[in-house]
Amino acid sequence: MKKHYTLFLLCLSFAAFAQNSNPFINQESLDARGNTMLLGPCSKVALMRFPYNRWYDKFYSEYTVDTISTRSFKSEMKDIEILIFGATWCGDTQQNLPRFLKILEKAEAPNAKLTMVMVDNAQERYKQSPTHEESNWNIFRVPTFIILQNGKEIGRIIERQVESFEKDLAKIIAQQPYQPAYKAQARVAHIVETNSVKQLVKELENIREEIKPLLRNASELNAYGYVLLGQKRYQQAIAVLELNTNVYPQEANTFDSLAEAYLIAGDKKKALYYYEKALQIDGNLESAREMAEKLSQ
Repeated sequence: MKKHYTLFLLCLSFAAFAQNSNPFINQESLDARGNTMLLGPCSKVALMRFPYNRWYDKFYSEYTVDTISTRSFKSEMKDIEILIFGATWCGDTQQNLPRFLKILEKAEAPNAKLTMVMVDNAQERYKQSPTHEESNWNIFRVPTFIILQNGKEIGRIIERQVESFEKDLAKIIAQQPYQPAYKAQARVAHIVETNSVKQLVKELENIREEIKPLLRNASELNAYGYVLLGQKRYQQAIAVLELNTNVYPQEANTFDSLAEAYLIAGDKKKALYYYEKALQIDGNLESAREMAEKLSQ
């Protein structure tokens, strides 16, 4: 899904990185586990400070850049902008962001064309930044590395590499065919964004067979469903999570997530029904058991 990177966001973000005194950069808060996290626009310098340097330094120093592949796109970097959405509480960000930034350094990517935004993990703000830079960018997994040229998205790497970060970047920058690690969610998101709530369930059911071979596993749509819940788009979230139960009818966690969505939306009767469905598949699923017992009282 290609989108234009607005001049406003470019100016806001790049100006922020140039001025460490900007109060909207490198904000900190506590994550859902009580640990310190960065939120919103973020600089590389912040990642090199405690407590983030505990993982940043490790994965940065351990990574060996593929200089041959990097050399193939080095000369193009002056015309490339990189927009990164990550989360300091996320294990994939902790591993892959330092590696990716090391590659950009080797490629001599201009710092002025790099924007990083960190998102939250609280349920009601799930994968959102305080000033919502993620809006309109379809962020459901982090890290997400979005590659832009002349303000237009030409590709993205979602969470992890397909071949290697260097080879994936080379393909995107050369505008060769490239599919990120997660393929189905973009198709589902397009349906969600272009249909009314009334039409949504039917339209998603129509693409069920189409997306089955594209899905990595049940967590792909599950993660997207929780992003929609965080946005308080409850009916859309329920529709996506229901689709997930239809694609993965033998996985208890898909029904557990659908039950939670109904509970958050205020429908306790349907929540109990789907918690019980989850327990029929896996009687040892503790989260479903606890909630079913609570709702049955």
